[in-house]
Amino acid sequence: AMFRHKINKQTEQLTQLINALYRYKAEWKANIGDLIPYYEALGEIPQEMLVNKSVSASGNSVIYDVFNSPVKIGTGGVYAFGHEVAISWEVSNNHSFDVCLNIANVVKQFHEHLLYTAITKTTADSSSTQFDTKYFGDKYCQNYTCISKLTMNNISKQCEYCKDSQACTYIIAFITD
Repeated sequence: AMFRHKINKQTEQLTQLINALYRYKAEWKANIGDLIPYYEALGEIPQEMLVNKSVSASGNSVIYDVFNSPVKIGTGGVYAFGHEVAISWEVSNNHSFDVCLNIANVVKQFHEHLLYTAITKTTADSSSTQFDTKYFGDKYCQNYTCISKLTMNNISKQCEYCKDSQACTYIIAFITD
């Protein structure tokens, strides 16, 4: 029952962050980097995620979900059609597979608004981060796999990708258009 409660709480947290990112995405036309201070000032980050707020080695703010998984929000790369704004949600904990499934199912509901979603991982025997396949939102998936077409089997396979990892991160990206 406690685990189910935490999954439901994580769904609320993720949905609130995705909605806020979507609502303000046009504001981030430049590569600003860390956006947590901005969203915190706007009151768009759930208070319980700010309790253990910290700063990473790279100087970016980190907030934590109900499973104490680190979450970052920031601007990223530049594409031909705009700047990337993304949430990076680490899923490496005791319930990483279930947490990943939950995130994937929430993300799928936003398929028409997203640029892409992907999972990265670092393993003990890798010196760099490895990417799983990116799945693209409706406007950007003409030559790629669409988020809206993901099946439960695809999502499970994507989440299985994290099993042997030291760190696994779910990325949810918008374009500023």
